[in-house]
Amino acid sequence: EGYRNDYDRKRAQLVIARLQQAVNATANKQAFDISEGLDGWALVVAKISDATSIGTLVFNSKTLAALKSQAIKSQNAAILTEIASGSILGTPFVLVPNDLLPTLNTTETKSFEVHGSPVTIDTAVFYGDLRTFTGRTSGGLKYDVDGSASYEIDGVTYSADQRNEVVLRGSFFRGGVVKDPSVIASIPAVAVS
Repeated sequence: EGYRNDYDRKRAQLVIARLQQAVNATANKQAFDISEGLDGWALVVAKISDATSIGTLVFNSKTLAALKSQAIKSQNAAILTEIASGSILGTPFVLVPNDLLPTLNTTETKSFEVHGSPVTIDTAVFYGDLRTFTGRTSGGLKYDVDGSASYEIDGVTYSADQRNEVVLRGSFFRGGVVKDPSVIASIPAVAVS
């Protein structure tokens, strides 16, 4: 289970990083303030849908909770029912863990390293034709068990040997690209652009 979770997390980080790089390159970004409610949400999704007519939203669980809150405030049970089926106002969405994307209307950012370079994720919601992403992994995730390796936590280096620990290290090749960045758009986490 740990193997599968780690492998899937690395692939998900790569996809998110490449989507961020695509919107950074094209500037397909539209600000949104959650206080505008579901009416404002519909308008901002209409703006970002200029990127493609076949799009899927990607956002985290906290952003979904904020959208549900807006549906509850407006007493719109139909939207809550629709959300349960995987779409919101007719647009399908993919839900990702909170540690992969910032939350809408926050100043959060996330950072992932891709091929040795950090990619800062400041987008709360991606929208686009996700079929434009292509990627691969090679060799699977391989774990090495080492009783003498050093490791880092919050900038402090520790020695497994000195601490009488065993360290599992995982590695694999991963690569991916967004073939057409023009079909990816976003809503930044921060409401004011």
